[in-house]
Amino acid sequence: MRVLLYFDNSISVFKHPFNKKVNGFINKVLGANNKYHGKTSRYSVSPLLGAVKVDDGFSYPNGAHLYVSSDDSDFIRDIIYGLMEGRGTQIEDMRYLRCEMCDFNVGSMFDLVRTAPLLLSDKGRVVTVKDDDFTDVLVRKTRNKLIHYGMSEKVANTLEFELFHGEKAKTVAIPIGDVINIGSKVMLYAKGNRKARRMAYELGLGKCTGFGFGSVTLNDKL
Repeated sequence: MRVLLYFDNSISVFKHPFNKKVNGFINKVLGANNKYHGKTSRYSVSPLLGAVKVDDGFSYPNGAHLYVSSDDSDFIRDIIYGLMEGRGTQIEDMRYLRCEMCDFNVGSMFDLVRTAPLLLSDKGRVVTVKDDDFTDVLVRKTRNKLIHYGMSEKVANTLEFELFHGEKAKTVAIPIGDVINIGSKVMLYAKGNRKARRMAYELGLGKCTGFGFGSVTLNDKL
């Protein structure tokens, strides 16, 4: 399941990523001392989208939006109820306006997947698209996540990712406080069981999916 949240426009100029601000907004929506805070994210929250580059920063003159997704219907219900009750009002000077359901249109055989910067590590090392084993690690970690959240090994192990137009993939540095996170922005060719693909998209790819990393959008088929 996936929800699309809309926000009012802003002419303010911002210079830093919104991960902390978006995370704070989501936690307000879920409520004080909510059961999801501080735990491994069984959900994905996108970056705040719609930014336009201006001067030495960025702004949202046409409004902003973000996606929240999860395979956990209770989590999505709690998000929607929190929004209806007005627990989340704005991000910076951008007022929350409305939301709508916007589920992934998963293909029958495959999908072309575009990722927000995704964070990946393995055995204590950071793994990026520049590493030869990037897709191997991503597939293994994603399959394990699906199994951890209840999918059978047989179904989860059908999931495969390949780089699509790998020459356009890139690494990006995202500063969050004093920490510089090195992520990978890639397009992927995803195949395997349709339920496995859908669950992978709902949970997000890689680490810190509840903190603005690893959310996905699906491109039209070529």
